[in-house]
Amino acid sequence: MGIPKGLPALLMFLMSTATHAGAAPTAVDGSAADRLEISRPKEQGLNESVLEKGLAALDSSRAVHGFLVLRHDVLVTERYYNGGDRGGREEVASVTKSVISALTGIAIHKGLLQGVDQKLSDLLPERFRGQDDPLKWSIRLEDALTMTAGLRPPPFDTDDWVGETLDMPMETLPGSYFWYNSGLPHIVSDLISRAGGLSANDFAQRTLFGPLGIPEGRWNTDPQGLDNGAGGLYLTPREMAVFGLLYLHRGRWNGVQLVPAEWVDASLRPRVRVPRASEFDEDAAWWLSPRITGYDASFAYGYYWWVVRIRGISVYSALGYGGQRIHVIPELDAVVVTTSAADPEEEIPDSFGFIERTLIPAVLR
Repeated sequence: MGIPKGLPALLMFLMSTATHAGAAPTAVDGSAADRLEISRPKEQGLNESVLEKGLAALDSSRAVHGFLVLRHDVLVTERYYNGGDRGGREEVASVTKSVISALTGIAIHKGLLQGVDQKLSDLLPERFRGQDDPLKWSIRLEDALTMTAGLRPPPFDTDDWVGETLDMPMETLPGSYFWYNSGLPHIVSDLISRAGGLSANDFAQRTLFGPLGIPEGRWNTDPQGLDNGAGGLYLTPREMAVFGLLYLHRGRWNGVQLVPAEWVDASLRPRVRVPRASEFDEDAAWWLSPRITGYDASFAYGYYWWVVRIRGISVYSALGYGGQRIHVIPELDAVVVTTSAADPEEEIPDSFGFIERTLIPAVLR
């Protein structure tokens, strides 16, 4: 069954939770992100002339706010444009989903959730009263994490986003087909809150961000006060880099295993094929169009992480609307972070192309 075209409402939802160009970021000082080690690229095995040539393309961009490159845990490039700055927190859009994935793994490890095979109907029994489609009752947590629940994406035009998501009709069999649906991570945010007895933001601060040295910050909520699992988290570019480094090291930070290594591996494993943008019209596949991602390629999806092979190298990405991105590249021992204006009319920085045409060639082997 093909993907329908009814996604304008989803775009409006994503844009409503995004920070537009010119919005004042929230300043943050004194975090672990501010203590990242810095060095020249060549000291970390990168050809500086190749790197500089690739970075030069950013100088004329009207959209990019921040661009960071780390190798061997060291910051080798950090540039800011168009009002972006090191200490400014901006809304990272769907990068939030990858944080929700980490929190899910932590909750399972702590025994607050049993595992990914649990059915949503068992976890949210009161939400399924009156649901007469048996396919809905079979949706597992794993189906929500892989965007394969089969539910049509909701328009988010009610106060109850969780209920609205579950009330949408089934379009495909659970677990069978990738269909990007921002209602699903919002349901997972609700599950984390119920299981942990805390909001997703508070649970993250206690189990993830606090130990990472990331101070408590803003996380937008739905009309009922539930932390938005699909977007709405605010981070600085360096805090995004710290989260990327955590995944580069399979969930370990300063000798402490914050996210189970097995969960990191499971999250980054390609679990479902994502249709190429060229297979569908612009509206149906907007999240993969070259204008949005800058890279029309064969993507796969894990647990709220995107996976693609570039020149034979696996790249794992947390992708947010408008150019908010964290790329984790274990084979290069590298992390790339971009922040950008959440405006579809602006040209989004081609970070995938940068990895292909600049970063990989810049590695001195």
